[in-house]
Amino acid sequence: MTTHPHTTLDQAIQRAGRELWEAIQADRPRIFDRAYWEGAILEWAMKDPSFKVDMFRFVDVFPVLQSRDAVQKHVREYLLRPGRSLPTLLSAALKASASGLAAPLAQATIRSQIEGLARRFIVGESVGDALSGLRRLHEAGIAFTVDLLGEATVSEREADEYQSRYRALIDHLADEVRAWPGDDLIDRNHLGPIPRANVSVKISSMYSQIHPVDA
Repeated sequence: MTTHPHTTLDQAIQRAGRELWEAIQADRPRIFDRAYWEGAILEWAMKDPSFKVDMFRFVDVFPVLQSRDAVQKHVREYLLRPGRSLPTLLSAALKASASGLAAPLAQATIRSQIEGLARRFIVGESVGDALSGLRRLHEAGIAFTVDLLGEATVSEREADEYQSRYRALIDHLADEVRAWPGDDLIDRNHLGPIPRANVSVKISSMYSQIHPVDA
């Protein structure tokens, strides 16, 4: 009796999965580790789509929140929405940052967590920074798509600025990826070649008067 190749592959995948799971269980971050809170926030974001959207909006706007009151206001409006259910520890930490005598200490902790989260998802502050970060991803065998921070514009002057930034990103990224060595794992799939330069354009950033229901 011969073993089907697919059966052998499936068994190998399951064995590798069990080994990874056991390794992860042996290295769980403690409650006082930054990795614990980053993991808790990301885990809940994956379970609650509305929290995920609000969390990324909060990450986007957080760098410009300079006062304690501004942080408190945005935590309440973005993350502590009425009726939203959160894990006990996460809820307590967010509430502490939004009110009370412990707010300065809690906000300092949240700022540290936000900066850590930002470094996971924001590849650079400029096109030059982004290109070097994207090159490292490609060298590690990781494909990507890039977009610019920001969801919507409120003036045509701002929309024109976004358009210029998108053009610069696309031009520089296209020139950069041409020089990268090939990697069949991420450069091709079952349908053929995959573009290396992928840019996600937010339509809401290109025009200040756009309306979601206007086809």
